[in-house]
Amino acid sequence: MRRGHARAAVLLGGWLLLFPRPKETTENKLALDIEAPLSQWEQVGAFDSQAKCRRARAVALAGKVVSTEKEAKTGERLPLPADARDSRFALSRCVPAEHVHPPKEPKPK
Repeated sequence: MRRGHARAAVLLGGWLLLFPRPKETTENKLALDIEAPLSQWEQVGAFDSQAKCRRARAVALAGKVVSTEKEAKTGERLPLPADARDSRFALSRCVPAEHVHPPKEPKPK
């Protein structure tokens, strides 16, 4: 295996903390889209190991984190009621990065 390919594999490894995205319901209320594919969930963080991801999720569940990275950067918060916001943390998932961003097959020469 060539060196370039080995580095690419290392970059693809890791764990992602994902939040379900909000969706509008028929009553014009916001709900969480837990049926959406994981690739459509909001990435909250990236971690070297499952343990670090789970630790970050536990901190979020304990209420010590009140915004996602995207919300922190833009200063905007999603218009979610407090219970839906809490549900986002409760429904968050730690998944291997390959489940969201599958490695691409090398092009044949």
